[in-house]
Amino acid sequence: MFCSMYLTGIETRFNRSERNEDRFEDRVQGCLSIFSQQARPLGSRQHLQFSKEELTKAHWYLMNNCPELRPYLDEHTKELEKTSSHNLEKRQEQEFPKWLADRMKALRVKQSPEATDELYSLACGPDNRVHTYMGCIVNGVRFHTKDRDDRHITQNSGICLSGEHDGEEIDFYGVLSNVVVLNYVLGYKVILFKCTWFDTNQKKKRIKHDYNFTTIQVTSTWYDNDPFILATQAQQIFYLDDYKNGHNWKVVQKMNHRHMWDVPERDTNIEIDEEVCGGSDEEAYQDNESHELNWFVEQDDGFEFQRSDRLNIDPEVVNDNVLILENMNDNDDNFIRDDIEEEDETLDDYANENEMWLSCDSESEINPAAGADPEAIQVIQDSLRQANDMKAQLHSQQEASADIPSSSSEGSSTGGTKECISGPYNEQSGRNNNITRKNGNAIGATCQDLYSCAIALSEEDKNIYYCNRVAAYYGDHKYTTAVHDCVNAIEINPKYAEA
Repeated sequence: MFCSMYLTGIETRFNRSERNEDRFEDRVQGCLSIFSQQARPLGSRQHLQFSKEELTKAHWYLMNNCPELRPYLDEHTKELEKTSSHNLEKRQEQEFPKWLADRMKALRVKQSPEATDELYSLACGPDNRVHTYMGCIVNGVRFHTKDRDDRHITQNSGICLSGEHDGEEIDFYGVLSNVVVLNYVLGYKVILFKCTWFDTNQKKKRIKHDYNFTTIQVTSTWYDNDPFILATQAQQIFYLDDYKNGHNWKVVQKMNHRHMWDVPERDTNIEIDEEVCGGSDEEAYQDNESHELNWFVEQDDGFEFQRSDRLNIDPEVVNDNVLILENMNDNDDNFIRDDIEEEDETLDDYANENEMWLSCDSESEINPAAGADPEAIQVIQDSLRQANDMKAQLHSQQEASADIPSSSSEGSSTGGTKECISGPYNEQSGRNNNITRKNGNAIGATCQDLYSCAIALSEEDKNIYYCNRVAAYYGDHKYTTAVHDCVNAIEINPKYAEA
């Protein structure tokens, strides 16, 4: 870091070239696509002399895949059709190289600007003395030959190329055999890949598509007389062992390389219709002037306007001790609760009637409704009387506060202690008004009544009594009513974790 900031000409990790740099400086850059490849050979250079057949195949592949030569190929095809249309492709492969060389030499003599250095160099043909390498970096991807991969545990020799076979577009799968650099006159060079293609003929059932996996057989090859491709046309793939079909089958694995994205190209030559897109040289209209709107309200004579807001309206006091559970049940009819188990409706009706009685502040305010259970009314009256006595004891003796549920952890329904609050014997119901809680479960119906009395009479800690009454309802399997008490406790104290 220090060297890169204060010293010039020092190579650091901030300014050095990337590991897979694909610039090939040992050549003349040209405008033709085949002379301007982004590829760089790797390893030591080996000298090799191509045979005439190999050199002709490589040179024809270059000319046939050079977009700049397409007009000359079409012109030569028309000349061949004048004589005969039989076997045009084979005849063009044999005659076009000589036809292009004679054409460029004639234009070169006339000093025509059409015969550029690159076209003239390509027409003259490559040298039969070629250079071979064991690897190559193309567009940031590192390729190695099959012979080198056999000596290493890594794999970089898989090749995939989209092409045409019997009029159908298919993918050709193979391995890289050699990296060849062809030398042309005037210093131009072209990098080719010499590949071995596996026979993936669909008719011979040598390729299988199993869901998202493509499996090929690697025992036989095809297109042995057409092994050359441009280095920039190769797509790297990997071959995995296929344990289902045997050792002669390989699973083709395609993947995206790091820091590389296959972005689709856009055609910049497409003309956009201005009428369709709404394009125009005229500026968009905009009104810069503002107009003030006057609003008029007609009113009758003698009408006195009085503004209503929170300053001139007296507040209305609402008694929060009144429990309107009937409205809550009406609203819940339209709401589907999938997380709450269904229970007997008679238990809910019985609990709601008792809670309406328990909303009164004293025994004198109880007004039994038609159809109420007399036994339940008597229990509630006794419970109210007992709660008033307990409230008087709380004001007189502070040490007796442990007999009534408090805000401490002992009064919550989650503790594991056992508490008992004694009460008088109820002669009508035949039950002892004792509240017994053990391990968070309420035992006895009077426990619910006493907590209801505490809620109606107390001014503070109502959320605690609501939560304690939840344990009593839970012990009697009154889950819906218990949920209502939890909601009431949370409304009083949103931070009350027990609720």
